[in-house]
Formats: sequence, C-alpha cells, structure tokens
Amino acid sequence: MCSISAQIVTVGSCMRDMTSFTGRLPKAGETVQGRRFQMGFGGKGANQCVAAAKLGASTALVAKLGDDSHGRSYVDELRAHGVSVGHVSFTGDSHTGIASILVDDDGRNCIVVMSGANALLSPGDVSKAGETIARCSVLVCQGEIPAETNLAALSLAKRHGVRTVFNCAPVTPDLPPELFSLSDVFCVNETEAETILGVGVSDVDEATIGAKLLLERGCGVAIVTLGDKGAVFASKESPDGVLVPCPVVRAVDTTVRGDSEKCRCFFGRRGTGLCAWSTWPCRWWWSAPWWCLCGAASGLLWTPSCFRNRLLDRAGRRWP
Repeated sequence: MCSISAQIVTVGSCMRDMTSFTGRLPKAGETVQGRRFQMGFGGKGANQCVAAAKLGASTALVAKLGDDSHGRSYVDELRAHGVSVGHVSFTGDSHTGIASILVDDDGRNCIVVMSGANALLSPGDVSKAGETIARCSVLVCQGEIPAETNLAALSLAKRHGVRTVFNCAPVTPDLPPELFSLSDVFCVNETEAETILGVGVSDVDEATIGAKLLLERGCGVAIVTLGDKGAVFASKESPDGVLVPCPVVRAVDTTVRGDSEKCRCFFGRRGTGLCAWSTWPCRWWWSAPWWCLCGAASGLLWTPSCFRNRLLDRAGRRWP
C-alpha cells in the first residue's frame, strides 16, 4: 500500500472520448455526414480531479484503465496535468472506458458509454489507497463506478473525518441508502432527482422541494442543478434552499457539463473550495457561472486555471 500526499482524492472513472461533430443528431436508423472528429480524455472522475488540479489543489486519482494504448496515453495525460497516478491501475480483463459522443450545431449531444475497466474498480482498489484517502481533505466520488466501490471509499473517508462529495450520476433508482448519510455534499440534476425521489423535478420550486427531500435522506448539503435555470442548494443549516442563477452563454459543446445539466468539473472546483476555506459561504462555490463557462468551450477540454482566478478576484481572495 503506497501513500500519496494530496488535498483532494477522486475515486472515479476514466474515459477516452470519441467525439463526432455534425449539423444535427441523426434519427433512429439514419446516417448523417459528420464535420469534425476529435479524441479526448474524459470520464466524470478524471474530469473532476483534473479540474481541482487546475485550480491549484494537489490531487490524486483512484481509477482503473485497460492495459491498452488508450490506458497508457491516459496516464501520461493525467501526469501532464499534475494529477498523482500512484493509485491508477491497469487490467488485462477489460478495455479502457470509451465514450462515443455526437454533438450537433446547437451544442446538444448524445453519448454511448462503454464502462470497460471502470466497472472493475473495486473496494480492494480503495483499500490499497486507504492511507492516501485518510490523509486528504476532500474525497470526491461519482456514479460511473460500482456502488460498492463508492460505499467503500465514502465510508473510509468518513471514518477519518474527511469531507465527502458525491455526484450521483448516472443514477439508478435502487441506490444504497448509506450513500446519502456518507455524503457531506450530494448533487444531482433534475432528471436524476426524479429517478431517486419518484417525484417531478422540472422547475425551481420543485427542485427546492427535491433538495429538502434529499436532505431528509441524510446528506449534509443537497444540490439540484437545473441547466440554464441555474442550481438549487440546501443544507441542514439552510433547508429552505437557495437558487444560484445561471448567466446566458452560447453552448458549443455541452458534453463536459453533463447533457446541459452540470459541468462534471463543477465538483472538482467545489472540492478545492472546501479544502481551502471550510467557512466560505456555499454560494461562492456553488456558483453557476463556473459550469456555464465550460459549456461555452468546444470539446472535452480540461478546465483552465483562469476560471479560478476570476472567482478569487470576484471574492477579493487569493489562493493559499
């Protein structure tokens, strides 16, 4: 078991993204002509981890890749962005995760994900990274890896007093109830909230009710994102909820924002804020402009550190 010193540890997924840009998304059974193709690096876990590194935090990723060319190039990319990869392992039993993405002229997308090696990330892998997780300030998890692996990571972090952030996407209706109580911050979009709660969540009022219901399940802070309407968050201290509105931008590619609902890197930013200033008002780190700006950039691009500097300037603060 090796130990890595990191402020933020992400346990999550890595995907090689194959993105085709076309005028419009095809209908069922239809072939359309593409305009441009690009390969990139994605996956909710890696996106969040690199975002935190771009914001100046020391980060480590716990993940699994296929023993193939995609996996090897992925590790090189993570290293280039300053992410510690001592807990990124390879397997010969499956391929590196692949996402096939179509993006139209309006920035809308459709995605097919092949989990591959991500589905083999196990509680045993978490145990090997146990010392690193126990010593970090914030643990970030998401739903692109097995539920038992998330439970193992979140439980370990809570035992050692580490703040926990869980992005419950993708979501299944039979979530283990412990995931709520183990999450200091629990975040979903409106569709995911509907799946979990079994009630409609389509506007700000319904999202506010949904956030309260999520709090009742045991999380410390509940966030429901609403696309261009912004995001609603509620906490045990402020259960009535607060809406953070979203400024208007022209969407070029919404993939990184998660089907126009939230930027996957949003959680990396939040984790960095929790790590640096535990008493800073939630409104700053839930700030919707952060994830809006990502939708205005084309492709699966790691988030530039200038976004951090904009927010710090706005708050009159400097990075520690």
